[in-house]
Amino acid sequence: MTKKVHVVMIIQDYLSNVGGAQGQLASISPFLQALDVDVSVITRQYPGLAAQEIVDDVNIYRSPSPGSPGFASAISTLLALPVLARIQPDIIHVHGLLSPMTTGLAGKKITGVPLVVKVLRGGDLGDLNRLHTKIFSAARINWMRQMVDLFFVISDEIDQELDCLGISGEKRIIMPNGVDTNKFSPVSDTEKKNIRKSLGLSEDGLIGIYSGRLVAEKQVNKLLTVFRELKLKYPNAYLMILGSGPQENSLKKISGPGVKFVGFTDQVDSYLKAADIFVLPSATEGLSNSMLEAMAAGLAVVATAVGGAPDVIEHKYHGWLVDPDETESLKNALEVLLEDDELRKKLGTNARKKMEDEYAFAVIAKRMREMYDRLLNNRHAEMMN
Repeated sequence: MTKKVHVVMIIQDYLSNVGGAQGQLASISPFLQALDVDVSVITRQYPGLAAQEIVDDVNIYRSPSPGSPGFASAISTLLALPVLARIQPDIIHVHGLLSPMTTGLAGKKITGVPLVVKVLRGGDLGDLNRLHTKIFSAARINWMRQMVDLFFVISDEIDQELDCLGISGEKRIIMPNGVDTNKFSPVSDTEKKNIRKSLGLSEDGLIGIYSGRLVAEKQVNKLLTVFRELKLKYPNAYLMILGSGPQENSLKKISGPGVKFVGFTDQVDSYLKAADIFVLPSATEGLSNSMLEAMAAGLAVVATAVGGAPDVIEHKYHGWLVDPDETESLKNALEVLLEDDELRKKLGTNARKKMEDEYAFAVIAKRMREMYDRLLNNRHAEMMN
């Protein structure tokens, strides 16, 4: 590694609404700082948030974004550029292909520093499909091809999408999301019972858990339908639903006995430690932070084979993959794991090991620092020629 590096992260939301991308950034920043990466954040300003503040040693600069989405995007970019020019980062690191990338591209024009882009999601609802629907999409994609120095790709699905756009392999590197393997960790059976008691949960029986937003693409309705049938055969099985969203009320109406809606909670790690099986029934995903957290906690994971899940999970070794369109395959997977204690524990143990070896924040931060150094060394060599 070379000298201390100043990286400006550009992200649409930060420390406002809690989301996967900003949660990742907030969590990995201390690990980057430990590797002499000085992290700053440029983001949008929302009511109640300061225009500038320091949180956990991270300088946060917020630009107003009034009016319609298109106007807000343009204003936030225009106001972010003087900040970039003033603080003069060594690297610009963008999170997402829409408004943040527009700011990043313009920022590179002004500063001339390397530009890194993290693509947050693939598939039908992913970054690239959404970008194609935006104004001047063809021009923006062309600028992206020419000006982005390196893409951080969180799944093979996204990697293939970038390849189809003509982004060379030299500009794409798999850089998955990370997980805090200290916070999210397995517990003994005795500890599990104690945690259940403290949370007011049943100390006996098996508990399944879903953690995430309650929105249509997560297909929690399918999970509730399956669980209602399983509850008849396994009366000591329970299901916890963590999170909130626009579908919360409708999902509560179709839920049956044994289902507990927890809502938004800052005790996700405790609920995971209290559970036995994690379920992610999504129709589309990027790389689910909730899934990584469950794997780090040593849970047997049942996940649909979308987004980054097939990259992380070897079927029946680190978890159980199911077809997102087949409710019966979800039911079958849960039934097998409710029946087979040995398999359930084996999947959880293997999942935990994979998280420690490949997805721990310390591991991902080290790889990111190495990529930053590579870009800066390449830029230095170009300037010397």
